[in-house]
Amino acid sequence: MSAIGIENVFVSITSILEHIENANNNITNMMEKSSNVIVAEISEHHKEGFSSELSEAIQLQDIISQQLQAVSSAIGDMQKNIDVYLHSVRTDHSILNQGIIKLQEKMNIALEEAKRKHDAFSGSTSFTDQEASLEFF
Repeated sequence: MSAIGIENVFVSITSILEHIENANNNITNMMEKSSNVIVAEISEHHKEGFSSELSEAIQLQDIISQQLQAVSSAIGDMQKNIDVYLHSVRTDHSILNQGIIKLQEKMNIALEEAKRKHDAFSGSTSFTDQEASLEFF
């Protein structure tokens, strides 16, 4: 693959990652707004507090938010690594040839870290009729 071809692949991957990160940030912002509205409405109209179901729903939103933050972190790590190699494509082809394997290793590490965070941030909650477990990946 020529340097121009590799450069185009890296630029495309970076563009895709940026799009995913923007969508991820939009979802996170909407969830935060939704949670704030729910809490404000319940606080204003129900002085007795939150039901256990509502508390579980808010907890699920928090878990989802943590999952989305882990996705953003993994994307940021991947973008930094790709930027290093994109610079090499544009300036020093010998460094690029030596570094592609390192890029793959770093991307694998970023993936493993994302999976670790997924496991750490996974949660479960039980509703009255069923046991629900959140999986996000």
